[in-house]
Amino acid sequence: MKKKGIIIASTGSGTGKTTLTLAIAGALRRRGVKVAPFKCGPDYLDPTYLSRVTGRECENLDPWMMGESALEEVFYSAMEGADFALIEGVMGLFDGVGGREEGSTAHVAALLGLPVVLVIDASGMSATAGAIFHGLREFRKDINIVALICNRVAGKPHRRMLEDAAGRDFFLGAIPRMEECLTFKSRHLGLLRADRRALTDETIEALTELAEAHIDVARLIELAAPLRGEKGWTPCATGDEYSVRIAIAKDEAFHFYYPYNLKLLEAFGAELVEFSPLKDRGLPEGVDGLYIGGGYPECFAEELSENKSMLQAIRDASLSGMPVYGECGGLMYLTEGVRLTDGKFFPMAGVLEAECVMHKRLKALGYVEVETTEDSIAGPSGTHMRGHQFRYSELVPKGRINRVYRVRTVRTGELTEEGYRACNLLASYVHVHWAYSKDVPENFVKACQSYRRQRCHG
Repeated sequence: MKKKGIIIASTGSGTGKTTLTLAIAGALRRRGVKVAPFKCGPDYLDPTYLSRVTGRECENLDPWMMGESALEEVFYSAMEGADFALIEGVMGLFDGVGGREEGSTAHVAALLGLPVVLVIDASGMSATAGAIFHGLREFRKDINIVALICNRVAGKPHRRMLEDAAGRDFFLGAIPRMEECLTFKSRHLGLLRADRRALTDETIEALTELAEAHIDVARLIELAAPLRGEKGWTPCATGDEYSVRIAIAKDEAFHFYYPYNLKLLEAFGAELVEFSPLKDRGLPEGVDGLYIGGGYPECFAEELSENKSMLQAIRDASLSGMPVYGECGGLMYLTEGVRLTDGKFFPMAGVLEAECVMHKRLKALGYVEVETTEDSIAGPSGTHMRGHQFRYSELVPKGRINRVYRVRTVRTGELTEEGYRACNLLASYVHVHWAYSKDVPENFVKACQSYRRQRCHG
């Protein structure tokens, strides 16, 4: 099968786009199609569902956060070993950064030259669904919107009205109102993280049957377009110079990682070793660096706090000069402790002289640009990065704390100081995609190599 791809977009959030993308993924996989899943935007959670259904890692595609050329590199690298790209959009089709189209699903469609299937929540409408569909087709004619799927359809008469409004050639399916078993609970960022409890085999089978019964899957495959690119960029390590082991925190509390970030560490010469801050008693043997990503440490605060041997191991590693990088939940874990909304305080690693305080309302949301103001394990002063924030906590200093990031919020232009450094530790609330700044993972690996030499040779 020649490599093909298609994008599942919608008129806005809450239309059922994720559920339908999962259903389509299940139907494609049932047909023996090797599906490579992708998610537009910075979200960590939807990709876990797509990975669960397809059995492959789901890469994010974000033109603003990654850069256009890097996005194509990530996309084509992820297509190795697959023959069908299934891309879930983000928000409304044309909704991007700061109300512009930059970074939108349409931006991704234009970059990759792939067609779009539009999902509409058709509850309470009939002819208007056709007006929306054809209006969006006319809005930007270079975006090839090839078909319509209507969700939350009341019955056969409703379906016929929707099909007449859109036109039979464009109508790809009508999905009845979902049963409870096919809906998902929410967390801070939308869906819960997918595992076998949150997304069971039975639910995957039910989603697949939903697509088989109500979507013309064969027609969708026909509408997908051939990929126009080749193999993505893969950096080459330079032999023993970068031979290091980096411990990656990976369990129920910490699991927000962009797969490409980890691939870059490997490509620059790092062996990645997963460990659990919740369950393991200490760090893996012989590691030269530590990466603690985001997640939900506040949900496991008591268990994390009770694992005192792990907390001590991380303190000792940081004080020894080991390079330590933490993002959002990782930052929270590296402070003196986490204070929950009920006032309860749980001690953490205590490497940073601060505590993190949880709030019931969002404290930060959106894209940011970062410039470092001092040398660090990320690189020299003046290193640039792009990322996003989505958090309910704030950091409260309890002593001297060194800020080394100048952060600009894209939506408002507001400048703040963030990014916390202590010894060879760097931690921040910002989730960074390293495809935009490949020198950052390379510099991190180099810092680990320097630490390894010191550890081995004194």
